[in-house]
Amino acid sequence: MGVIASGVVKGHADHVLISGHDGGTGASQWTGIKKAGLLWELGLAETHQTLVANDLCGRTALQTDGQLKTGKDVAIAALLGAKEFGFSTAPPITPGEPEHVINFFFMLAEEVREIMSQLGFRTLNEMVGRSDMLEVDSEVVKKDEKLENIDLSLLLRPAADIRLEAAQYCIQKQDHGLDMALDQQLIELSSTVLERGLSVYIETPIFNVNRAVGTMLSHELTKRYHLAGLAKDTIHIKLKGSARQSLVAILFRGILLELEDDNNDYVGKGLSGGKIVVYHPRESHFDPKENIVIGNVALYVLDT
Repeated sequence: MGVIASGVVKGHADHVLISGHDGGTGASQWTGIKKAGLLWELGLAETHQTLVANDLCGRTALQTDGQLKTGKDVAIAALLGAKEFGFSTAPPITPGEPEHVINFFFMLAEEVREIMSQLGFRTLNEMVGRSDMLEVDSEVVKKDEKLENIDLSLLLRPAADIRLEAAQYCIQKQDHGLDMALDQQLIELSSTVLERGLSVYIETPIFNVNRAVGTMLSHELTKRYHLAGLAKDTIHIKLKGSARQSLVAILFRGILLELEDDNNDYVGKGLSGGKIVVYHPRESHFDPKENIVIGNVALYVLDT
């Protein structure tokens, strides 16, 4: 997992989530729920050590989840390298009113504060990666002879021992190169729509380095027009070329996006009232019925 995490962080991932085998919605097959997966502690420790060893931990937020319920769970996760913590099971089953959920988190935070005080930490940041503060519970080992041969020394090795000068948690923002995104050009060309609500037609090439095209434009329109949207096909964008993942992941109502050529996965995965048309190149001679122009997981959350 650490190798995979290093790869996605090099690709400018802002968050890395390590999920354990516990938790989830129960939508998986029963054999998968009972037999598949490992503890989040194993994946978290290995991922944090690998990210620190490659001096990548300072660029991403390491998060974990999987039946976190108590302040002790949070403290252990922090000591193993997590800076963020996901709660999905405990809050929904907290009885009563929304205020009870709020109270649950206040109590959780208070328990974490008490543990920090016992360990001598003033802030959560000081705890991150300090796995040397954890030790094997000898009483549990005594109760089961099978546990005597388990060696957790690698799991409990502080990442700082591997690379002392490297950051233990996220301390910097990454440059995603959004100033060079194709959407910046689309936003500029759509200025008449943004300023005066006039219609516009845009034609431009697209290449496989352009990701989530149309999403930033939709964001700008949402800030101006909110849920009302625009009139039908107010903005008509004609793209030609091979697009990359998440083309118009979010497409605002009133935008028509036309793509002549093929595309990768996640076309319109969060479509919000816009219109997408994708077709094969007009100069091609193959049968379009026998060829695929978009990838997997397309056209989700349709709003007509």
